[in-house]
Amino acid sequence: MAIEDAAVLAQSLGQSPDALAEAMRRYEGRRYQRIADVLRTVRRSGTLYHLGGPAALARNVGMWAIGGERLRAHYDWLYDWQAI
Repeated sequence: MAIEDAAVLAQSLGQSPDALAEAMRRYEGRRYQRIADVLRTVRRSGTLYHLGGPAALARNVGMWAIGGERLRAHYDWLYDWQAI
């Protein structure tokens, strides 16, 4: 996320280097939804991966049934991010 932030901040500053407040508003606007989506995913994953007992067994069976490739594809939106 820090590398993404740096790339977007550099682009925002490059568009109007003399207008810092405007560049920062543009940066915030471009990052807000992605950061919210990542945070939601991290919280959900934390809950899921820290289950215990029967719930953990159900999670493991479900993940096995889905398969590694589909599980990885579920996070493509996160790892395939490109600076605009």
